Amino acid sequence: MIVGLFALELALIFIVANAPFMPNEYNSDYNQYNNITPILSSGAIGQVAAIFENNFRVALIEIIPVIGVGLFGVSIYETARIVEVIGIVQGTGSGAALVNLFTLPSTWLELPAYCIATAESIFLAYAAYRGLVHKRGGLRREVRFLLVNILL
Repeated sequence: MIVGLFALELALIFIVANAPFMPNEYNSDYNQYNNITPILSSGAIGQVAAIFENNFRVALIEIIPVIGVGLFGVSIYETARIVEVIGIVQGTGSGAALVNLFTLPSTWLELPAYCIATAESIFLAYAAYRGLVHKRGGLRREVRFLLVNILL
């Protein structure tokens, strides 16, 4: 499941980052780009800390059963749109911005972490369903996996 989510995530990032903007969407995403510009211009330690904090917060929300799957879609979409804005602002285009994104080590930690968190969201929802509807155990076991996922 995690590999499938990762493949879907990559495909959607490439598709959305090359799709045209809806009316007024560029302005909204450009404002988000302006919010991250100070982070990108800070030192390496500041960048790592800010990126980690954001990614950890998003992954924690993606673990929430049912809600996490929706946020997974939103985070993919927003990531792709910001990458597209970066390509437009820098005059390099989406392709170059995507190549730049995938050369960053944080990308190769962030994207799989989102997939793992989303898969855990699905597993938690299923374990809760089995426990409530079918009176079968498994939720306690899944909560242990949840704790391991948060630590990772």
